[in-house]
Amino acid sequence: MDNKVVGIKNRVKLENKAKTAVSNYQKDAMNQDKYKTAQQAISKLTSSYSKGLRDKLE
Repeated sequence: MDNKVVGIKNRVKLENKAKTAVSNYQKDAMNQDKYKTAQQAISKLTSSYSKGLRDKLE
């Protein structure tokens, strides 16, 4: 498989994890574990293509 395709798939996977983690935290905002999970997921969005999403989720 082409390296670019693998990279895109990995980026999308990280973006989906971050979206889910933030959504879970928003539903239970007093839960510090969910907050930490969301922050860790957001911090993994290092691609320049993910910058807009990262800014939105933070």
